[in-house]
Amino acid sequence: MQHVYKWPSHSVGILFLLDWYGNAFFMAAAEWKWLKTKDPVYMDLAKAWSKGVAIFFAVDKSRGM
Repeated sequence: MQHVYKWPSHSVGILFLLDWYGNAFFMAAAEWKWLKTKDPVYMDLAKAWSKGVAIFFAVDKSRGM
């Protein structure tokens, strides 16, 4: 029986993982900036990033990561 290499699956998983952590970092940075300046633009930015974090979290968990 020949071994099937699942390269695309693993590389996509790593990209999702890196993107998830990147989105979480930017969401936290925007919320920290909002706490310091009270500028509503930063709160809107943090809310937008939180939607991206939620999507990538759901995709990662559905893939079993």
